[in-house]
Amino acid sequence: MKVHWRFLISAMAITLLIFFWEFLSNFALKDRKLDPFSMNTSRYSEDKCKNLFQEFCDSDPDFGASTYTDPTGEVWLDSESEAAVREADKGDQKWIAAVFSQRRNRRISEIEKWVKQELIQWVHSQSSRVFNSRDKQELIWRLRATRIEFPDPSIGYPDDPELLLHSQALYERTGTSPRGLRRIRFGGAYVLGTSSRYNLAFTMAHELAHAIDPCELRSTGWAIPAFDRLSACFTAAGVAATPKNRVECRRNDQLSETFADWVAVQVASRALVQWGSEYPEPQRWASVGNSIRDLCEEDDGPAAQETHPNTPIRIEKILGTNPVIREFLGCPASEEPPCRLE
Repeated sequence: MKVHWRFLISAMAITLLIFFWEFLSNFALKDRKLDPFSMNTSRYSEDKCKNLFQEFCDSDPDFGASTYTDPTGEVWLDSESEAAVREADKGDQKWIAAVFSQRRNRRISEIEKWVKQELIQWVHSQSSRVFNSRDKQELIWRLRATRIEFPDPSIGYPDDPELLLHSQALYERTGTSPRGLRRIRFGGAYVLGTSSRYNLAFTMAHELAHAIDPCELRSTGWAIPAFDRLSACFTAAGVAATPKNRVECRRNDQLSETFADWVAVQVASRALVQWGSEYPEPQRWASVGNSIRDLCEEDDGPAAQETHPNTPIRIEKILGTNPVIREFLGCPASEEPPCRLE
């Protein structure tokens, strides 16, 4: 009987020892499996931060898809939305009301209101070294005076019928008077294919920025020294190209579009923080990517580069140097300092 109990105790001790050994082995094995994964994830995040253009335009997990989604909505590829609009255009104008529906128009108008408030607050927040009181009054007046012009459902845009078929947004000042009508128009393909609030905010801010960009101001006899300093930074940082045949604010000049991108990034950074502060990392990257999704499809040919920096520069040197957006993405500060008003 004594031998039997000793045997059982020994067997149980051996069994417990084996079980404990297997537990430790499995734990260590899991630990060994997790370590490389964690390290690769960290390296991958660092790699993403080093080349935002490649990440958003070439290495996106949905690259090659026709629709890109973030928590607020979608952005279709221009080719997809333009094809859908052309398919809807059957020779009559009924499709215009379907595309520019009350729901879509209301969404755009709500974004316009929010962006204007942010831009007006941004102007107010600048010190007297940036804008004096007259500058602030003028800039705010121009922002408030700019209106969205939706197409007439029965005739569209009579003076620009082709715009309805494209994925575009345009700022225009009609007439030569400094107090002439200022409007923003949207192509039907853009309205049909864009529901992401981040893309709408970036696009709206870009177009509204043209109402106060240095070239628009100069064309109406107004100049702001802080914008001249900002323009000099764009040139020194290699953001705005300066070819030999460039005439500032006229031929072969990128200042106006560079400024509009820069302002749009300021607004986009506010939108991302206000609307997406609780997002996990993948949704943060999707939201930033969708805000500038259109840029990935921009034409970088010689004609386009007369007025626009090429896409890698727009993403890396304008969006990619913004400290708020980099922090939102979990990226370290940019090695290149961003251009500032002061």
